Amino acid sequence: MKKIWMIFALCAGTVTLFAQQNDYLRISKQLKAPSTQEAGAWDLISRIEAWKPTETAIIICDMWDKHWCDDATARVAEMAPEMNKVIAAAREKGVIIRNGAGNEQSHCRRAR
Repeated sequence: MKKIWMIFALCAGTVTLFAQQNDYLRISKQLKAPSTQEAGAWDLISRIEAWKPTETAIIICDMWDKHWCDDATARVAEMAPEMNKVIAAAREKGVIIRNGAGNEQSHCRRAR
């Protein structure tokens, strides 16, 4: 698989999926890079790329329905419906969707 992107609940860059009529996904990417104009500053770089759905995967990491931190639970509750829209559209286009285990799940696996 040529392109695998992880979508995290919190990250410096954002990746947004737009369904298209043709065989490609239109990915709008935003990332930050060190500024060439000012030391210690960052520039926001935006670009659109075309990706083949069959060469793309979304890996969902550390999603939960209840967290010990109430604020974290609230953030996920707000974010999950929007993520579901993106994931459903991606799945319809043939993108592979995987759920990555978080630290708690890894710890439980070791304890068995």
